[in-house]
Amino acid sequence: MCVCVSGRMTGKRRSSCACVCAAAQASIWGPDEVYVKKGSTISLTCSVNVHSTPPSSVLWYHGASVLDFDSPRGGISLETEKTEAATTSKLLVTKAALADSGNYTCVPSNANPASVWVHVLNGTYSSVHPPPTSCRSPGANAPTPNIHCLLW
Repeated sequence: MCVCVSGRMTGKRRSSCACVCAAAQASIWGPDEVYVKKGSTISLTCSVNVHSTPPSSVLWYHGASVLDFDSPRGGISLETEKTEAATTSKLLVTKAALADSGNYTCVPSNANPASVWVHVLNGTYSSVHPPPTSCRSPGANAPTPNIHCLLW
């Protein structure tokens, strides 16, 4: 998105114009860290608000590798919707395995990327993988019923 300001100096015929452009920014809906149970579906949605041209493509990375939708792992799908106002890309990874844990990054062709950490757990919390802070009652270790904790 660009913002241009023009001005004219008093008593002069010349005018000047200054433009400041900011790159479009992708964002992944939800918290920065996502906790899912082994065997469930990882669902990540990335959106890019565009003020000019929508991205020609949106790539998803798991760590440093581009996700391969034809990989032997299977169960990975992508749905991308482009409108005048935004582009939305939804990544689904079915039957989540522990190996699916890690950093997921949405990389639109014409915007800055966005990332989220996904933690695939065996269904129980441990000291290595404690519940998200939002799942704990103040001063207690028992999960409280909120959206992040419903998977447990």
